[in-house]
Amino acid sequence: MVDFTEVIIPVDGSEGANRAAKFGAKLAAATQCPVKLMFVMPASSSILMSMSKLPADEVKRIEHDAAQDAMAKARQVMGELGTQAEEMVAIGDPAEEIINYVDHHPDTLVIMGRRGLSRIQSLLVGSVSEKVMRHARGAVTLVN
Repeated sequence: MVDFTEVIIPVDGSEGANRAAKFGAKLAAATQCPVKLMFVMPASSSILMSMSKLPADEVKRIEHDAAQDAMAKARQVMGELGTQAEEMVAIGDPAEEIINYVDHHPDTLVIMGRRGLSRIQSLLVGSVSEKVMRHARGAVTLVN
């Protein structure tokens, strides 16, 4: 019996996220669950770009390009398996945004890479995956 009705895969363009996308695509196909890719632009990055005196439309373009790049990498891996995915983008703290999504969609399985792009930051303040595992009220699968 499957205890989830959808699979969400947070992506950031890292190899870990791409491995999670591949695993998630296989699991979703086997369970016939829909897949969502989620990209979260850290709010601190948006604030720094705004402080750099870039025009607002340039900041939006950079955020859009970052999300599309991360999504494209995951879609490529998933496309090899024939899996389609809905895409969603948020701005904020990545762990908090993922946890908030699961709080509002309790039948969701989160599949994410154990390590993302910010290895040094994770040593100092903890990784996104660790925070999600500790605080999400739903199922979380980490992929190495």
